[in-house]
Amino acid sequence: YAVASLSVERVSATLTNLYLLDEIETLRLPAWLYALGAAIGVGGAVAGALLPALDVTRRDTRSLLVAYTLHERTDAGALRLLLLGCLVLALGLAGYLAFGRDWRPSGFVLCVFLLIGLPLLTPWMVKQVTHRMRAPGFGLLYGMKALGLRLQTTSFAVAALGVAVSMLIGITLMVGSFRRTVEIWINSTMNADVYITTQSWSRARGAATLDDTLVGELDGLPGVTDVDRLRQLFVYAADRRISLVGIDMGLSAAPKRFELLEGELSEAERRCREEGAVIISEPLSRKAGLGVGDTLWLSGPSGELGFPVAGVSYDYGNEAGAATMDLAALERAFGPGRINNMALYLEDGIDPESFVDGLKARYGDLPLLIRSERALREQVLEIFDQTFAVTRLLQLMSLLIAVCGITLT
Repeated sequence: YAVASLSVERVSATLTNLYLLDEIETLRLPAWLYALGAAIGVGGAVAGALLPALDVTRRDTRSLLVAYTLHERTDAGALRLLLLGCLVLALGLAGYLAFGRDWRPSGFVLCVFLLIGLPLLTPWMVKQVTHRMRAPGFGLLYGMKALGLRLQTTSFAVAALGVAVSMLIGITLMVGSFRRTVEIWINSTMNADVYITTQSWSRARGAATLDDTLVGELDGLPGVTDVDRLRQLFVYAADRRISLVGIDMGLSAAPKRFELLEGELSEAERRCREEGAVIISEPLSRKAGLGVGDTLWLSGPSGELGFPVAGVSYDYGNEAGAATMDLAALERAFGPGRINNMALYLEDGIDPESFVDGLKARYGDLPLLIRSERALREQVLEIFDQTFAVTRLLQLMSLLIAVCGITLT
């Protein structure tokens, strides 16, 4: 309860960024949840103690004063358990290498094999390590050496800690790698100095537009060398609803607005300008099975429209899939429409932060969201960190529980 209370703010930020409109300010737990927690805790302890308890009840009373028969069986079977654990891990790894990239749940299946295989390795490993220790007295080494004398109980605790640490390392590498990839994506695609949209953009998306008069004023502001306009629609590709974005593919101030997974950037942009081709996102490419040279079919005002795929880009902003085309081609295919976002490129020597302050003072009565490139970058990474705040909390809790388990044992 204490951990949940301390985590309300972080969890609320994650849910608000991804799913909800309102923030969660307080923690309310019904009485039945406490009862369920107690039942799970006590039930787990009883289930874990059931086999050892039954083993003791079946033995002759006098045998309780001699060597532990369960320990003896565990000690004698340690090598067989090791071989079985190696086989389980090998099967899991072989299955992942064979089907991992094609079968989406394969990562979870590999974790299950890890959960099974690691505990099977533990008795032999604990036995080998502790038997080689020399404990000169009652201290840390003596306590560690005693782990090998009670394999029937300590191997479970050590295995739990081993699994927790393995999962901790795996999740840490995954989140860290993902964050680094997002940083690279931001650095390679965010080139403008100032970004402007409506305050309702994060929720309304394509329905949140900028006034045409405002767009013309921003285009003619002193110190602005180029303007990048973005228009977004939501259309259907077969039965899949995707985001369709139009931008000026011929903008000279933005030499690189895409990080392509497939295709060559300059050629892809040329085809978008001249042929009306599209650059699709990696999620759309994967889900629809499309690549360079294929045709993306979209539902247009007058029926199905086909657009050649000129490139596949990395994208971490739209899970459902997105396609980008030249703004003029978008107007030809779907009719004219208002701009949703603008990006301003400033003359050398102009401070973006000061320019943003000037825009906010000038258009303070309008519901605009005006940010510099640096502020937008920081906000993206802040949202990323908030998204994985719950994951980091679960990492810490699982490791703490495993350490407590082995310490008490």
